[in-house]
Amino acid sequence: MLTKSDLVSKYGKLRKRWEEVSGKNYQKVNKRLMNAVNAINAIDDRPDDTLLDIGCNNGLLSVVASYKFGSVVGIDTKKDVVQKAKITAKVFGRSNCKFKAMKLSDYFAAGNHDGDGVTGVLACQVLYHLHEDDVICLLKLLEKSRVVILGTRPNQGHSNNKRGLYTIQSVSDIIPTRFSTVRVTAKSTTWPVIYAY
Repeated sequence: MLTKSDLVSKYGKLRKRWEEVSGKNYQKVNKRLMNAVNAINAIDDRPDDTLLDIGCNNGLLSVVASYKFGSVVGIDTKKDVVQKAKITAKVFGRSNCKFKAMKLSDYFAAGNHDGDGVTGVLACQVLYHLHEDDVICLLKLLEKSRVVILGTRPNQGHSNNKRGLYTIQSVSDIIPTRFSTVRVTAKSTTWPVIYAY
């Protein structure tokens, strides 16, 4: 498990590396990130499971999850953030993470989910960005997954899909009922995370 103090101690070095690559400034560890970290850390170790991080961005949550899961595959549509994700894994010394620049629907169509042996899904602050073809793939993955970690924003907003996956309720509605444990980080906090296993 990656603790908050471990995360914060390496994050400064990581921010500097990301800034060198992109020329942008990056924020400090915040509540949104920690809600997701806490949800990941609440799950028992799963050394036989492979987690797919949809919209992995800079790979920080993929790396956190790599302490709990046998392997993690992060995908994102932007090649520059996938480069940052690779840097993140290197800074944290995590060899069980790999990253690919592609949409979820392309990843799914190529059969990568089967080839990578995906048994879990992580998607934080990305669901409302997914287009309908990606949501259909997500729903298929959720049906086969043994663990699900989904983060959303706390209020209504724009969504690229007809399901409007930006509220706690809309995200809760897509989690299969077969999970024995479904928890939500405090509903009153910003950027809640729902996790099920």
